[in-house]
Amino acid sequence: MKKIIIIELKRAFLNKTFLVAVLLGTMLAVLQVVFEALPYAFITSLFPDQYPPSVFNSCMGLTLGIWQYVFYMVFPILASLPYSNSYLQDSRTGIIKSIYIRTNRQQYLTAKLLAVFLSGGFTAVIPIIINYFLVSLCVPAVIPHAATGFFPIFAQSTWAEIFYTNPWLYVLLFAILLFLTAGILACSALAFSFFIKYSYVVILTPFLLFLAISYASSLVSSRFPTNISHWIVPSQSFAPLNLLVVTGELAIILLVSIVVYYYKGLNNETI
Repeated sequence: MKKIIIIELKRAFLNKTFLVAVLLGTMLAVLQVVFEALPYAFITSLFPDQYPPSVFNSCMGLTLGIWQYVFYMVFPILASLPYSNSYLQDSRTGIIKSIYIRTNRQQYLTAKLLAVFLSGGFTAVIPIIINYFLVSLCVPAVIPHAATGFFPIFAQSTWAEIFYTNPWLYVLLFAILLFLTAGILACSALAFSFFIKYSYVVILTPFLLFLAISYASSLVSSRFPTNISHWIVPSQSFAPLNLLVVTGELAIILLVSIVVYYYKGLNNETI
C-alpha cells in the first residue's frame, strides 16, 4: 500500500499540470500584491495619525479587489487541474491494467484519492501563502484593532476574537478551510470520471459543482451558509460562518464522491 501511495503522490506532484496550476494561482497572488497591496502600503492620507496599513487588511482574502475575486472564483479549476482526471487517463491509456497486476483495486483507488485530495489542496493554498509572504515584505504585520474600522472582521464574525488577538492563527484556520474545500472538490471529479468521456470536462466538474452550489444557495438567500464562495473568504463579508453547515456540506460532497468512486471503480469490468 505504501508503495502505490508514493507512486501516486509522485505522479500528482511531479508533473507539468501541477506546476502550471500553482503558477497560475501564484500569478494572481502576485498581481494582487503589485496592483493592490503595494500601492495601499504607501497611502498615508487615508488614515493620518490613526493607524498604519497592515498585512491583515491588504493581503488576499482580507481585502477587496479583482485579483482576490478571480482567485476565489477559479480555485476549483486550479485544484482539479493537476490530477483529478488521472483515473480517466489511466483507464483510456491502459496504464490501469498494468497497475492492477501489481496491486489490488482498492489500494490503487485509495492512493489516487489521497493524491488528488492533497494535490488539489496544496494547489489552492500555495498561492495564498506566497501572497501573504510577499505582502509582508511591503506592509507591516500590524495587529488589527477593531475600533479603527479598517479591518473586515466584525464582532459577529466567526473567530473574530482570534483575528484581533492572534491574526496569523486566523489566517491559518482559513488556509486549512481552503485546503480542505479545494481537496474535496478535486476529489469529486473522480466520481464524474465514470460518466464523462472527455478529460477536460472532468477537470471542469469541480468548478461546475461549485457554481451549482453557489447558485442554488443564492436562490434560497444571499446569506445562505451553504454558499462555498462566501465562507472560504477570510473577510466574511456576507455572513459569519456556520461551522456545522460547512462541515456537513464538505462531508456530504466527500461522502457522495467516495461512494460513487469506489463503487464504480471496484465494479468496473470494462478494464
